[in-house]
Amino acid sequence: MNILMAVGSIFLLCTSIINIIPQKIKLYRLVLMAAIMLAVSCILLQFEEKYTIIPLLIIPIIVTNVGNKNYIKNSISIFIAVLLMIIVDFLSGNIFGLLTGNGKEEIRLDLLIYYQYILMTWVLLYLFSKIVGNYLKSKRLFDYDLKGKVSLIFAASLLLTLFIFYFNVHIDSKGEFHNEINLLKSLIFLVYFILIMFIFYIFYKNTVNELKINNNETNLLQLQEYTENLEKLYSDTRAFRHDYINILASMTVYINEKDMDGLEKYFNENIYPISEYMEKSNFKLASLKNILISELKGIIYVKAIRAQELGIDVTIDILDSIDRINIDIIDLTRVTGIMLDNAIEASQASENPYIKIAIIKGEKSITFIIINSYCGDIQIDKIFRKSYTTKGEGRGIGLSNVKNIFDKYTNVSLETIASNGEFQHIIDIQGGD
Repeated sequence: MNILMAVGSIFLLCTSIINIIPQKIKLYRLVLMAAIMLAVSCILLQFEEKYTIIPLLIIPIIVTNVGNKNYIKNSISIFIAVLLMIIVDFLSGNIFGLLTGNGKEEIRLDLLIYYQYILMTWVLLYLFSKIVGNYLKSKRLFDYDLKGKVSLIFAASLLLTLFIFYFNVHIDSKGEFHNEINLLKSLIFLVYFILIMFIFYIFYKNTVNELKINNNETNLLQLQEYTENLEKLYSDTRAFRHDYINILASMTVYINEKDMDGLEKYFNENIYPISEYMEKSNFKLASLKNILISELKGIIYVKAIRAQELGIDVTIDILDSIDRINIDIIDLTRVTGIMLDNAIEASQASENPYIKIAIIKGEKSITFIIINSYCGDIQIDKIFRKSYTTKGEGRGIGLSNVKNIFDKYTNVSLETIASNGEFQHIIDIQGGD
């Protein structure tokens, strides 16, 4: 019976972990984690039931962190999953007792009643963990970098959870289910719940403040780079104005002497090349005025100027005013920056480098298109893998980040095409107006 109860607890914990942890767990890793927890639990049951708490807390942290650099983020998500399982298990036990009249002792002694209890607990845990997981991911709370006091708070929370879990298992193993014990357990869980909610409130406030600071720093850097490019553009305009006056002055000599052949030659050799340069330069960026989202306009402008300085032909087509896109602006600028950086690097290696950017406004969607030239072979099915790169060691993480960002949104689709030396990203974002 104890082994079957261990299976039920492991099943509940795996459900909670799947819904809470920020990245998708591969099936083989999930099966391995469950198998190790069950094996260790079976061994520990030979000594004392209360020791089975160890595999339920430690093993998921170890297994999910193998080969993963985000060990703090994973450990926190496992902690939240365990915490949620404890709370739901406590609530479910009381609800089940009220509905059926069965207490903990009856649940432990009757296999059929136990699995009815597990089924109800699983339904509640699935719903609660799904809601909590989606909320944490939507608020980007897992992006927070734990530092200083906050990491100590989480360490204290983990120890508190260990104590509560141990206490609950220890009391149940004694078979003491009279009213005084149940009242004591209820009071301890109430205090525990209040403390945990207070800790999460502190964490939430710190996370929000950290994200605001990071956002402001990002916007400041983009504004600084944008301002520097405007200053350079202004200097170029002044230089062109000075050159333009000199050109007109030099042309008067040919006109006064009625030297039409000399004037034609001078025009073809000195003035016409300037018109070609102007056509390929900043004047192609005029449609950026239709982007009314300053962060997006800034990142596209900065990357387009950089591409032009590298000799890449840049074309931007935005016919309608874009004042709203149904995606977090930080995520949008990150994705845009990554894709344009990749487009710049890839097109540089081609014979005739070019980048085309278009934003198309539909009735209920925004379509973002980035096209660039490239040279060589690209495996579309592999480019979004974190380990895959065609650009050298340590430089292939960009597109895997794009995939991770877009995986958070149900209204965003990405299509990638590579053929005949042309690479295309087509991003469709539903909900724009």
